Order: sequence, then C-alpha cells, then structure tokens
Amino acid sequence: NILYDAGATTMVIAVNAAAQDDKRIYSEGNTGTATPHWAPLMTDTNSPWSAVCGFLNTDGGVTKYGQSDAQSGDGTLDSTWKVVTVRDSGTDIKFRVNGGAWEAGFSYTRAATTLNVANIGCLERTTVTSLYAGSIARLLAADRALSDENCTILERWAGEAVGITI
Repeated sequence: NILYDAGATTMVIAVNAAAQDDKRIYSEGNTGTATPHWAPLMTDTNSPWSAVCGFLNTDGGVTKYGQSDAQSGDGTLDSTWKVVTVRDSGTDIKFRVNGGAWEAGFSYTRAATTLNVANIGCLERTTVTSLYAGSIARLLAADRALSDENCTILERWAGEAVGITI
C-alpha cells in the first residue's frame, strides 16, 4: 500500500546533507503519469535550500500544499546529522527538528491521488528524477498521526544512530 492512502502519516528520519534544491528524501508518485505526486520529505526549492518541506499535487494537477507552505526551519540541511519529523493528520502538516518545537503547520483539503510507487531518495513518476544527495540513517513511517510523546520516542531512536540526544 502507498502511505498517502492511509489518510494520516508520521515520518521520523535521520538525515545528513548539505543544502540542495528540490530533491526528494521520501516521495510517492505514479509511474504512468507525471501529475500526482506526494513528497512529505523533500528539500526546499527556495534559496538557501536548507529547509525540509512537503509537497502534494493531485491527479488533476492541483497543488494542495507547496514547499513554502509546510517546512522545517532554514538551516536543517547544514551537513550535520538532524532528526526530522513530519506529521500529517490528513488535513494539517507540520515539521520539527531534533525534537524541538513544531513549526507552524499548514492546513489543507485532502484530495484524491492515484499513487502507485514509493521511493527513498528520489521521485519516480514516468521517469526517476530529483535525486537526494545525502545520508539517511534511520527512517520510520507510520500510517497515522502519532502523539507528541510517541514522536519523541521515535526521534530518540533515530537520534541514537547518529549520536544525537533528544
């Protein structure tokens, strides 16, 4: 199953990368068309490209949220290990880094998407693009919006792998 179809999602990941423009850390697409695309973990398209953000484009090509709507703070990607958490309730998406405060969330209306492939480190639709250049130590994806307490437990687990105490 594709994670987007669960309706709500939480992802915790340990990443180490320099700032980079418009790359996918985790994404879902459709191998038959370039239109639908969900990337709850990607790099920002706005300079200085150091934030982790999200993007949702529907079957009809409507962008439900874009990189400047839902993102971590600038400086997330600075060539040091960070634990990034994204929590998407199905109507609100928000980020936090290293167990800190949640960034302001972005509310949206969920829409139908026909996604059939999930990838770590790239976007796959009719072709493979947007290759992420960096390291990933641990990735946990849950098919629900986890509580703050459960997010913290998983952030500690991911942080342990890279020497971050949360």
